[in-house]
Amino acid sequence: TGTTWVGELGVWESLRQNRIGAYVIGAGLAGIAFSGALGILDRAKSGPVRPIMDRIREIGSYALLATSLFAAWTAVIGFRWFTRPGLFITTYAFLGTSGPVSESIQMIPQKGLFYAFFHNVIVQIGEFDAVMVALFAIYIGGELYRIMKKGAPGDDRGTILKRYVLVVFLVPAFGCIFSMMRMVAHHMLPFFVALSVLALQGAAMAISYCGKRRILRAAIASLAAALVIADVISSGYVTAKAAMHRWGQRYDVAYEIAEWWRRNLPKDAKIVAEEYTRSYVPSGHGDIILFRSYFRNRNDILRGLVMEHRPDYVYYNAGTRFEGEQMPSIDQIVPEFTFREVKAFDSSGRQYERTEGARYTVYQVIY
Repeated sequence: TGTTWVGELGVWESLRQNRIGAYVIGAGLAGIAFSGALGILDRAKSGPVRPIMDRIREIGSYALLATSLFAAWTAVIGFRWFTRPGLFITTYAFLGTSGPVSESIQMIPQKGLFYAFFHNVIVQIGEFDAVMVALFAIYIGGELYRIMKKGAPGDDRGTILKRYVLVVFLVPAFGCIFSMMRMVAHHMLPFFVALSVLALQGAAMAISYCGKRRILRAAIASLAAALVIADVISSGYVTAKAAMHRWGQRYDVAYEIAEWWRRNLPKDAKIVAEEYTRSYVPSGHGDIILFRSYFRNRNDILRGLVMEHRPDYVYYNAGTRFEGEQMPSIDQIVPEFTFREVKAFDSSGRQYERTEGARYTVYQVIY
């Protein structure tokens, strides 16, 4: 699954360089402390704390029900993870090193934080589901209207609390959107289900607030139905297109790269290679040193690894990269050594092309 932060740098140094991991641990510890505090407060038999704890206990029961249902569906849909734990690892483990990376983060040095932030929000909402997010915003407006207008029509207390549980469940999804974290389709699916439920609730609330105005009620219902139908058709098209894309992966240049590596590179050869998320690194070679090419100082990182480890080969994408960028030739990055281009793999013109303009190149180091 590649080299992890801890495996490469150690626990404390990895937390120092990757602050997101430290924040997650801090949030976990704060959650444990908060749970302990709630347990202590719940022991109060009377006083002003008791009504608050009764409300928290009720919300907790709904949260437990929602969590149990979610776990049950996960067990049904992902039953193969229980029979084959290795499948879970190969599905998710490699995302640990690439999770906090997105194109918007790489935009910050060129475009600035303000532009990168709003670009990320627009792109991520579009990738998630813009229609459902818009309907969810209507739901939020309906909830605020119900809270401010005491006489507004509303559901019973249990239904309202169930909706609140779903809102809390959606916090990680929107945290992912606003914090420039990478969203992966099969990660976001449970959040999409919760969002869809609240989006339909928002449409129903908007209709109920119209009272006896039949024309307005019919107009809102028709608009909501049209949006949902259009969204289903659009999502079906994207799903079908993605399926065709996966079908075309059989023509990926990765298979040609892997076959060439097995036939031409010794298994004990020392190779400095670009990280797995940016290039194809075939398995079966034990002495591979990865360099993280998404950093701005990637040329210096590559040069330092070559100078320190003195590898037999260097392998990276020497073609087009993010926003048309291109890494210099290896001779310019490490002028102290002589390099010979052994093989280059160009995926242009194929039925499947992972990165447009990419050129995966293997260099031999001549000392």
